[in-house]
Amino acid sequence: MQGPITLSLLFANTSDAEQFITNNGHISSWPEGKLYAEAVVHVQHLELYDIQSLESSVVKKYAVNFSVSKTQKLIKINGKSPKQVGRCSQTLQSYLCPLKIHLGERKQQVLVTELYSSGCLFQDANDCGVFAEPRVSNASEVFGLTIYGPQSNQGQFMSKIGNYSNAFEGRYEYLPYEPSTASVFLMPSAGSKRLQALQEGTNSAKIVFLKSLDSIEIVINPDIPARERANIFKTCKEGIQKIVLDLCGDNRKIVDQTCVKCK
Repeated sequence: MQGPITLSLLFANTSDAEQFITNNGHISSWPEGKLYAEAVVHVQHLELYDIQSLESSVVKKYAVNFSVSKTQKLIKINGKSPKQVGRCSQTLQSYLCPLKIHLGERKQQVLVTELYSSGCLFQDANDCGVFAEPRVSNASEVFGLTIYGPQSNQGQFMSKIGNYSNAFEGRYEYLPYEPSTASVFLMPSAGSKRLQALQEGTNSAKIVFLKSLDSIEIVINPDIPARERANIFKTCKEGIQKIVLDLCGDNRKIVDQTCVKCK
């Protein structure tokens, strides 16, 4: 003997679903007949959330049934009212959605890449009860983050990043140049070789020529005491300026202080 048949119907909106249930309520009176609305919410890293408390609150508020599949990473909600099921689904999606961050500024990318390379990014995420998924370029630089976990925990994690950012300000210098001046650092020019020699002469900072931005950035190592950073910046910038003066012969082309965003 054939068992019950389950038929799923998809509607463009909850109003149409409500109308269908109203017009076909007699189905529930059939033997083994059931008619209900259902929604599915997909969740990455379910283990980070207090699903039991979440279930208690939404079941009480929206009068729905709630089931979790950890293997399929989803939550199913069903109930008599499509509107209530839809509202519950929206509430869950809002609570469970990850925080997606695009690192648009070069300074932000350098900082988060540093945290990523040192492992601090993942340790802090673990301490805050979230999962951090960096988006990494072919050059192994982080240009974005996706943070999974409860919103309050996401906030704690971002607060930690903010604390790092405050300290990072004193370790970072960005030197923009006019394109004609920046060209002296293009490989394999004499300027490029001298910049590499300047980098090899210090183990306290990283000096990088950014071809796409016509600029040079100086990043002092995090283990260098704050009292020593001013002298390190001074030494690095003097070395860079000497290269420019020797190869360009024009003191006015050393550094263009125009804001990078305004160029």
